[in-house]
Amino acid sequence: MTIMLRFGDDPRRVVLGAALALTFTLGSAVTASSPAHQLNAGASATQLADRLTPPTTVPGGSTTPGGSPSETPAPSGAPAPSGDFGPWKQVFLDDFTTDVPLGQFPAAVASKWSAYRWPSTDTSRNGKYAPERVVSIGNGVLRKSLRTEDGQPLVAALMPKLAGVGTAGMLYGRYEVRARFDRLPGYKVAWLLWPSAGNSFWPAHGEIDWPETNLDQQHVMGFVHHWGATSGSDQSWARVNTNLQQWHTYTIEWSPGTNQRGLVVLYLDGIEVLRVTERVPQAALRWVIQTETQLGGGKPAPQTRGDVEIDWVSAWAYAP
Repeated sequence: MTIMLRFGDDPRRVVLGAALALTFTLGSAVTASSPAHQLNAGASATQLADRLTPPTTVPGGSTTPGGSPSETPAPSGAPAPSGDFGPWKQVFLDDFTTDVPLGQFPAAVASKWSAYRWPSTDTSRNGKYAPERVVSIGNGVLRKSLRTEDGQPLVAALMPKLAGVGTAGMLYGRYEVRARFDRLPGYKVAWLLWPSAGNSFWPAHGEIDWPETNLDQQHVMGFVHHWGATSGSDQSWARVNTNLQQWHTYTIEWSPGTNQRGLVVLYLDGIEVLRVTERVPQAALRWVIQTETQLGGGKPAPQTRGDVEIDWVSAWAYAP
């Protein structure tokens, strides 16, 4: 492994053999004396010094150690992780073994899923959440079929029902999704942890976004909005160049950390891309797998249509 680091806003490049090259850019809207989000050159990218549980990377990039992979064949080439490990207790797993045609989501799988419902509008107010018209499950994959009908862009924001809390959210947790995205100008993903206490508690209660990107890009962003923030720009962030049309595993780990001041680590295919150790959110956040229209540039072109595909979704509570 070769790791080259540059500071400030310069790219940080990690090269793993000849098969994988990712370019990382890390940034922060706070002062230089604020806590760093670091790529630690002194350890393996998947065995950094203060990780709670050093992982074993399974095919496809999941960082889940222990447990058992799902026995269901994985359309993406990476089996769904199953089981508890270290301080993490699994509270949700969907490998999408139950087919659901358009028109029946989330009702057909209401024990596992909820969703924002029609006619709620998305963040840009150009799209409307329409899970019955957008979401289907087949051949082991959940698909969000994004498109415009009668001049209205249709999108979907899904909420897994975690054991013990439903969609109410948790303080700390580990969240992992295996997904790929068609190239769709005008649409974006913003899969996030949002204040359980409600919108009025943002930005003070923080927010964690991973992955977030416009779907006409070839990079993905991660953001940790700081505890006690008074503006949305008070955040740490990372950018990773990657092919969004290929399958990737996106992982959030949020815990008290070894210093009890909080720790958030974001991973792409098992490789750490962002670490935040100060002003980490300290109140419950709920998980929303939100796909919507992008924030600028108006509505997507009416002819733009394609899929966001998810092979599996898993979550763990922090339970040391």
